[in-house]
Amino acid sequence: FWASYAAMKAARERRGKPQFTVASACDAYEASQEFAKKAPNTKKLYGYAMRIIRDTLGKFPINDLKRSDIQLVLDNGLPSASAHNIFLAVLGVVYRNARRMDKTQLRPTDDFDKAETGSHQP
Repeated sequence: FWASYAAMKAARERRGKPQFTVASACDAYEASQEFAKKAPNTKKLYGYAMRIIRDTLGKFPINDLKRSDIQLVLDNGLPSASAHNIFLAVLGVVYRNARRMDKTQLRPTDDFDKAETGSHQP
């Protein structure tokens, strides 16, 4: 009886605990010393990218994000090549911070290429 009860209690407690999500990982990165050291304009750019990450992928548990989920956002939700590149860069930094916190081992942005942004004329 006690073994069954302990198993059921553990399962209930796991369900009751909030999972560490992609949005939680963004929050943790924003609270990190690494983010605090960034220049104000970099923080603003990263904040823009993290708003998109939270809006599109934020509810995913940190260990459930798949390449296809990211590809869907890249194909349908970003206005420019620059937004594509900063989205991938910031998502990679957020996941690196989560790995350092031992929340995940995933590297979901690996194997994505940067989008061509074209040349810039001054």
